[in-house]
Amino acid sequence: TWVKIVISGSGAAGLELSMCLQQRWQQKLKKNIDITIIGGSAEVGQQYRPEMRKMIHITLAQKDIKSINSAKVIEIGKNYVVYETRGKEQFKSEGVDKVVWATGAESHELPKNSGLEVDDKGFMYVNKNLQVSKYPNIFGAGDCIHIQSYDNFPPKAGVYAVRAGPVIANNLQNIVEGRGDQLEEFIPQQEFLSLICTGDGKSIGGKFGLTWNTVWGWIMKDYIDRLFMNMFYPWRLFKVKEAGVLIRRNKEELIDRKDQQETEEARKRAYSYTCLLYTSDAADDLLCVDLGGRRIIKKK
Repeated sequence: TWVKIVISGSGAAGLELSMCLQQRWQQKLKKNIDITIIGGSAEVGQQYRPEMRKMIHITLAQKDIKSINSAKVIEIGKNYVVYETRGKEQFKSEGVDKVVWATGAESHELPKNSGLEVDDKGFMYVNKNLQVSKYPNIFGAGDCIHIQSYDNFPPKAGVYAVRAGPVIANNLQNIVEGRGDQLEEFIPQQEFLSLICTGDGKSIGGKFGLTWNTVWGWIMKDYIDRLFMNMFYPWRLFKVKEAGVLIRRNKEELIDRKDQQETEEARKRAYSYTCLLYTSDAADDLLCVDLGGRRIIKKK
């Protein structure tokens, strides 16, 4: 028995999802998982160096994950997907059980509709200080901008948005305090550590011209990801005292705690909320809402 999955998007998200879903669902469903990646790039993982792309291609071939390049999904129906090539040829893939949307970032209409200067893709132009030149009180970072002093760089990747945050915070403070001539320049790094989970306890990685697909690569990726996510645990961000438990900010986690169970119960009572957060960070595009890793496709 086969389960057929189509993944729209051939970047890092699409690659990881293809390999991890296959591994996970084969274990849980006890079925063969047929996965096809459809992406607009000329090849999967085009943003990576040639050595890493070669490793990606080898790994996908070993897992029998197929890819359709230079194409985009234009229609999703019940048990089928229609995709279009750059030559405007359309093809229909039948028998599709699941479709996963993992496309890259797209611009929002807000900058253009607000009269701000944008590039041909709708991304807002900013200068080296992440500031809109004509409107010095407007700043931007991450996936919504195009830095004028760079040609299609940096790519729309979360690592650049994260590193731009402190620069914007510093520049906003300088503007508010009347030091507009002391703005900090954002200098994006030319290369960063790339790690792609393969779903089988390994990770494909690359930096400084080196490429690997190893167990220790996955251990490193898992450690880095958890370290980053730990920064956003509620008890690291706020102060709450409940049931004799003081939850402090920064790296001090729990003080005056009676026991671990009471601490966990107090944390849940203090930070249990129902909310919908719409964000335009690295994994989003115009058709999606990001819910902490889950993506909801807006119905047209």
